[in-house]
Amino acid sequence: MGLYTLPVFDNHKKVIGVVTAKKILRRLMRNRSLAEAVAEKQIRKKAVLIPKDSQVRDAFNVFLKESISKLVVVDEKGKMAGVVTKRDIMSEYLSKTKRQRFSTRTVPKNYSFDKEQVKRGDEPISLFYSPGGDVYDEKIGNYQAIMNLIKSSYNTIVLVDKNQKPTEMMGTKNVLEVVYKLISGKENIPTVVTDLPRDLSKKEKVEVLAELKKLGEWINRQEKVQWLKFVTRVVLSPKRKSNEFETRLKVFTDKETYNSNPKDEDFWSAFKESLRQIRKQVARKD
Repeated sequence: MGLYTLPVFDNHKKVIGVVTAKKILRRLMRNRSLAEAVAEKQIRKKAVLIPKDSQVRDAFNVFLKESISKLVVVDEKGKMAGVVTKRDIMSEYLSKTKRQRFSTRTVPKNYSFDKEQVKRGDEPISLFYSPGGDVYDEKIGNYQAIMNLIKSSYNTIVLVDKNQKPTEMMGTKNVLEVVYKLISGKENIPTVVTDLPRDLSKKEKVEVLAELKKLGEWINRQEKVQWLKFVTRVVLSPKRKSNEFETRLKVFTDKETYNSNPKDEDFWSAFKESLRQIRKQVARKD
């Protein structure tokens, strides 16, 4: 179960305000390069559905089986009716009651707790789920989805298909977990590689990724690398007699953005020159 609001204390242990997960996320996502790096990650979760005529015990069992904290409640047509959380269900099971737990006689003869729990489990989830919620087309890009989540009054947005049936969810908790891994260095440096030459073998493509990883780790020892982007494009040479490989390498850090854009008739020569130019730029800063 997520915790989205925390109190802020002064030196005298007096509460002077609160900080919310959404405010932290909003501030972090002002860094466009970090936001784009987060968007490259798998931050969407498959929506687990439950019919709105289900009972509390049904939802409780799904939470245990799937190890999740939210369920999308759907109507008879499979369209979203609302969201129910594990906290909603746990609160119902664990809330205080006026009923006696044990018999008042000298020797206890029966227990009422189990029977009471069964009764609570029979109650419909329609009493507990929150109707509404922000819904977006599943085709929306991750970056825009993150921006929509930040603007939302909810901590989770639901993504639906063309028939308005829920397919995925994106939550503040999921996004913050990815952000934390990126900025704490507990995850591999995000690397985007596109349009490599078609005639490269699988082994050669692995070598490209390995060299980019090595470069990222080298820079990371000096300043925090947020992500790398490497793109290859085939262009005509100045004399229009042959093709050249134009390689574009960008490295985004918390302090600087480094760029290289060499061309060569040989892909590997252009690629190695890209690496060399970036290393030179970083070394120059030191």
